[in-house]
Amino acid sequence: MDIQCTKELADYLKRKGKQHIVVDVATSNASDFEVSEIFLRMADDANADYLIRKKRFRAMPFRITGEDTGQEEKGKEKAGKVLLPPYRLEYDSVVIFDVKKGWFFWHLTVQGIRL
Repeated sequence: MDIQCTKELADYLKRKGKQHIVVDVATSNASDFEVSEIFLRMADDANADYLIRKKRFRAMPFRITGEDTGQEEKGKEKAGKVLLPPYRLEYDSVVIFDVKKGWFFWHLTVQGIRL
């Protein structure tokens, strides 16, 4: 599985002082039906270590796409880790994380992961 993040997301992570992306599932079960969605957030090293050791998350390195790093292949720089939950999700062969800017907020997006 090839995990990538955009240059905009890498800059945003650096600006916020975070190195890792956490993928989790948020579930609402307050009525007759249950709603589940993929939930993304940023984490620092201490939070990432806690999730890996105590919550059994898997750490997968991601790379920054679209950036010339001076290596043989374009965009092969290791940036941080994506922490994946211990339960089953569907993954495509290429997973891309990005950041989108709304009116007053930024939110993380993902392509290639499904419930």
